[in-house]
Amino acid sequence: MMRHAPATERNREPLLAVLREVLPSSGVLLEVASGTGQHAAFFARAFPGLSWQPTDGDAGALESIDAWRAAEGTPNLLPARVLDASSDAWPVEHADAMLCVNMIHIAPWAACQGLMRG
Repeated sequence: MMRHAPATERNREPLLAVLREVLPSSGVLLEVASGTGQHAAFFARAFPGLSWQPTDGDAGALESIDAWRAAEGTPNLLPARVLDASSDAWPVEHADAMLCVNMIHIAPWAACQGLMRG
Protein backbone atom coordinates (compact mmCIF):
# COMPACT_ATOMS: atom_id res chain seq x y z
CA MET A 1 0.00 0.00 0.00
CA MET A 2 2.82 2.45 0.81
CA ARG A 3 4.14 3.78 -2.45
CA HIS A 4 7.70 5.03 -2.66
CA ALA A 5 9.14 7.68 -4.99
CA PRO A 6 12.94 7.97 -5.03
CA ALA A 7 12.69 11.64 -6.05
CA THR A 8 11.05 12.40 -2.71
CA GLU A 9 14.11 11.16 -0.84
CA ARG A 10 16.30 13.39 -3.00
CA ASN A 11 14.29 16.60 -2.83
CA ARG A 12 12.72 16.64 0.62
CA GLU A 13 15.64 18.25 2.47
CA PRO A 14 16.10 21.14 -0.02
CA LEU A 15 12.32 21.68 -0.02
CA LEU A 16 12.26 21.62 3.78
CA ALA A 17 14.92 24.34 3.91
CA VAL A 18 12.75 26.63 1.79
CA LEU A 19 9.51 25.72 3.58
CA ARG A 20 11.07 26.61 6.95
CA GLU A 21 11.48 30.15 5.60
CA VAL A 22 7.99 30.60 4.14
CA LEU A 23 5.41 28.51 6.01
CA PRO A 24 3.50 29.80 9.03
CA SER A 25 4.26 28.15 12.37
CA SER A 26 0.63 27.17 12.90
CA GLY A 27 -2.63 26.75 11.04
CA VAL A 28 -3.83 24.47 8.25
CA LEU A 29 -1.67 23.52 5.31
CA LEU A 30 -3.38 22.10 2.23
CA GLU A 31 -1.09 19.84 0.22
CA VAL A 32 -2.38 19.40 -3.33
CA ALA A 33 -1.41 16.24 -5.21
CA SER A 34 0.27 14.53 -2.27
CA GLY A 35 1.14 11.47 -4.39
CA THR A 36 2.82 8.74 -2.36
CA GLY A 37 2.37 10.59 0.94
CA GLN A 38 6.11 10.61 1.67
CA HIS A 39 6.36 14.40 1.57
CA ALA A 40 3.26 14.75 3.76
CA ALA A 41 4.68 12.40 6.39
CA PHE A 42 8.11 14.06 6.35
CA PHE A 43 6.91 17.66 6.33
CA ALA A 44 4.12 17.17 8.88
CA ARG A 45 6.72 15.84 11.33
CA ALA A 46 8.90 18.92 10.65
CA PHE A 47 5.98 21.34 11.22
CA PRO A 48 4.11 20.10 14.31
CA GLY A 49 2.13 23.36 14.59
CA LEU A 50 0.52 22.87 11.19
CA SER A 51 -2.44 20.62 10.58
CA TRP A 52 -1.24 18.97 7.37
CA GLN A 53 -4.11 18.13 4.98
CA PRO A 54 -2.90 15.83 2.18
CA THR A 55 -5.03 15.42 -0.94
CA ASP A 56 -4.93 13.61 -4.26
CA GLY A 57 -7.28 12.69 -7.07
CA ASP A 58 -6.00 9.13 -7.40
CA ALA A 59 -7.49 6.37 -5.22
CA GLY A 60 -4.18 4.48 -5.05
CA ALA A 61 -2.39 7.62 -3.94
CA LEU A 62 -4.97 8.20 -1.21
CA GLU A 63 -4.34 4.67 0.10
CA SER A 64 -0.59 5.24 0.06
CA ILE A 65 -0.90 8.60 1.83
CA ASP A 66 -2.98 7.02 4.59
CA ALA A 67 -0.55 4.10 4.85
CA TRP A 68 2.32 6.56 5.38
CA ARG A 69 0.15 8.38 7.93
CA ALA A 70 -0.50 5.16 9.83
CA ALA A 71 3.14 4.10 9.72
CA GLU A 72 4.48 7.45 10.91
CA GLY A 73 1.80 8.15 13.52
CA THR A 74 2.28 11.91 13.15
CA PRO A 75 -0.69 13.47 15.01
CA ASN A 76 -0.93 16.60 12.85
CA LEU A 77 -1.06 14.63 9.57
CA LEU A 78 -4.75 14.44 8.70
CA PRO A 79 -6.46 11.67 6.73
CA ALA A 80 -6.09 12.03 2.97
CA ARG A 81 -8.96 13.64 1.08
CA VAL A 82 -9.99 13.48 -2.56
CA LEU A 83 -9.12 16.58 -4.53
CA ASP A 84 -9.30 17.02 -8.27
CA ALA A 85 -7.23 20.17 -8.77
CA SER A 86 -9.06 20.95 -12.01
CA SER A 87 -12.39 21.10 -10.17
CA ASP A 88 -13.91 24.18 -8.57
CA ALA A 89 -15.11 22.04 -5.63
CA TRP A 90 -12.27 21.62 -3.14
CA PRO A 91 -12.64 19.63 0.11
CA VAL A 92 -11.49 22.45 2.41
CA GLU A 93 -12.97 25.83 3.15
CA HIS A 94 -9.82 27.44 4.54
CA ALA A 95 -6.06 26.94 4.50
CA ASP A 96 -3.33 29.14 5.91
CA ALA A 97 -0.87 27.80 3.36
CA MET A 98 -0.90 25.56 0.31
CA LEU A 99 1.82 23.32 -1.08
CA CYS A 100 1.97 21.54 -4.42
CA VAL A 101 5.10 19.58 -5.31
CA ASN A 102 5.64 17.57 -8.50
CA MET A 103 2.22 18.06 -10.10
CA ILE A 104 2.36 20.75 -12.76
CA HIS A 105 4.85 19.02 -15.05
CA ILE A 106 2.75 15.84 -15.29
CA ALA A 107 -0.80 17.15 -14.94
CA PRO A 108 -3.23 18.34 -17.60
CA TRP A 109 -3.36 22.11 -18.12
CA ALA A 110 -6.81 22.17 -16.49
CA ALA A 111 -5.22 21.01 -13.22
CA CYS A 112 -2.77 23.91 -13.32
CA GLN A 113 -5.59 26.34 -13.98
CA GLY A 114 -7.62 24.82 -11.14
CA LEU A 115 -4.64 25.04 -8.80
CA MET A 116 -4.34 28.75 -9.51
CA ARG A 117 -8.09 29.29 -8.94
CA GLY A 118 -7.93 27.26 -5.73
